[in-house]
Amino acid sequence: MKDWIQRLDAIIQLNRKELFSHAGEISHEMALAKSSAEYGKYKDDLRKLECKQSLLRRAAQLQRALPSVPEKEYAKQVAEALAADPSAMGTEVEAIVKRRVGQSVFRKALMDYWGSQCAVTGVAIPEVLRSSHCKPWADCRSDAERLDVYNGLLLTANLDALFDKGLITFTDQGGIIISETLFNFRCRQNPEIRHHCKPGLKRPLPTQRH
Repeated sequence: MKDWIQRLDAIIQLNRKELFSHAGEISHEMALAKSSAEYGKYKDDLRKLECKQSLLRRAAQLQRALPSVPEKEYAKQVAEALAADPSAMGTEVEAIVKRRVGQSVFRKALMDYWGSQCAVTGVAIPEVLRSSHCKPWADCRSDAERLDVYNGLLLTANLDALFDKGLITFTDQGGIIISETLFNFRCRQNPEIRHHCKPGLKRPLPTQRH
């Protein structure tokens, strides 16, 4: 083995690359420690890269949810839908088309803004998520207001139903406020609740708990 190293070293030195000038000076344990340290650096760099990529993806999601973006997409889709069926212009069909397109664009914007998760529970199953308007669609004064992500919440179907009927609402800080009607119903179902909460109870969202 030593003879082989000397011969190979002689060949390499013809190119002035003395790679084997310190042959045998690094032990197996030293080599393992060096490789382990280098692999640790690689893993740290990989984690940092993945973190940056995650932040960039989130930034892209939020950018797509900016108020002006859904409004432009809505106008584009409505124009395309009416161009495909000009007879709908000025009829009830046009209003239906606008509402359908608006709800779809609004949902997409909320999915981007909330990261495709329920704002309360964190459930990330698109099929059970609903786009809830804080100010009802019909009461909004403009398309910009209807499509504004700050006028909506992404909720699971059960929370959406409670929110829509006014049985729960939310504070500006994100806490849940339970209505007296819902409170009394829950008390009839479970009398023990009366000892632990009261109507109008404010509960923090899961993401705010420490």
